[in-house]
Amino acid sequence: MLLLLIFKVLHIACVAVWWGVPMSMPRDIRRTIALGPPHGDALVVRVNRVRIIAMVSGLASIATGLTLLFTLGGFGAVPKVIHVSLGLALVLLCSEYALEGRIWKRIVTCIESDEANLDIGRDVRRMSYVAGFHHGLWVVILVLMVFRHY
Repeated sequence: MLLLLIFKVLHIACVAVWWGVPMSMPRDIRRTIALGPPHGDALVVRVNRVRIIAMVSGLASIATGLTLLFTLGGFGAVPKVIHVSLGLALVLLCSEYALEGRIWKRIVTCIESDEANLDIGRDVRRMSYVAGFHHGLWVVILVLMVFRHY
């Protein structure tokens, strides 16, 4: 029973970091891009740090979730909404890596180039849209995980 409690606390902590750390990233990108070129280098460092923390905590969340699942008795011992939530969490993690990563690479390329690039505004908006999608997906996962018995 103590082991189950430890895994639950670890899981909730990892999920809180995964959800909370990148929450202000789109606003930070928009605000810093509006300030102009001298602030771009610091933005790249900050966002790269946020993305690494989010990826590591995402992997840790999935690992602790699977550990909890197998501690309870495997896939057959948990409700089906847990399976759906796990699948959505994997979609979220892949989307953070692939979709958000691709947009972020384009933003970094625009920041590092000396010439003004008008496409950076479009990429910043796309990053905000993707972050909004991720937060919406997080709400769905949270509702499925927490309110599964009601």
